[in-house]
Amino acid sequence: MRTVFSIFLLVVLVVSLANARIVTGGGYIGVDSTETSDPWCPAYNWIDASSGIDYFSAYADDGNATQPSPFAVKFFDVNYSTGISFHACTNGWVSFTSNSTIYNNTTLPNSGEPYTSICLYWDDLVYRVSETPHSHIYNYVDGSAPNRIWCIAFMDVYGMLLYTDPGSFQVQIFEEPSGSPYNNTIEFHYLDTNFEGTSQDSGISATVGMQSESGTEGILYSFTEGIVSNNLAIRFVDEDRPYTNIQPVSLGNLKAMYY
Repeated sequence: MRTVFSIFLLVVLVVSLANARIVTGGGYIGVDSTETSDPWCPAYNWIDASSGIDYFSAYADDGNATQPSPFAVKFFDVNYSTGISFHACTNGWVSFTSNSTIYNNTTLPNSGEPYTSICLYWDDLVYRVSETPHSHIYNYVDGSAPNRIWCIAFMDVYGMLLYTDPGSFQVQIFEEPSGSPYNNTIEFHYLDTNFEGTSQDSGISATVGMQSESGTEGILYSFTEGIVSNNLAIRFVDEDRPYTNIQPVSLGNLKAMYY
């Protein structure tokens, strides 16, 4: 009986480890919210971005639109200034430079578009206004300087197969103190990744990760794997950032600061 119980515990441990994921690449470390033993493990923290500006106002399949960035961001060690045109593509990614509308996702990094991209759920998705609920891609800023969170929320975007069960997810970009030498911390949060039980569910046909402006550096969380579950969070931090348990109360979530 003791041997059987030990085997059972080992199986549980292996399954638990299989669900957790830590990835590295391009100067970043990525940790998801199931990796609770890691100090960088994020907590799922959905931000209501519905009072933000919508990137689109009409039906858009393979659309790309721009809104100004609210604060400066260092991304793959490149500085992008306040107010630049920040792109959102209906196919589940955003970018500091790319006005592409590419929907056929690849692994990361890759030698093509989308460059300088944050791929929350890069897949063939559609922004629909004739369906209920109506799609939205919001550009929203939460909090006050110097502790703001810039949120781009994909709300109720639809897959290509059926049009009654959309998905919702968002990227949160954390403001850095002036003079910080580190890349801004970036988090992905997934409210709903079920697209009617189709082959687009849970990231099974999607790319999740980020890549640089040159396309030579990147960090990949998943590529065509059905592991992106509802209420999952993924945190990407600069690999050189020292861990600290100091955090602003206003965030309600772990954020390492540079002082």
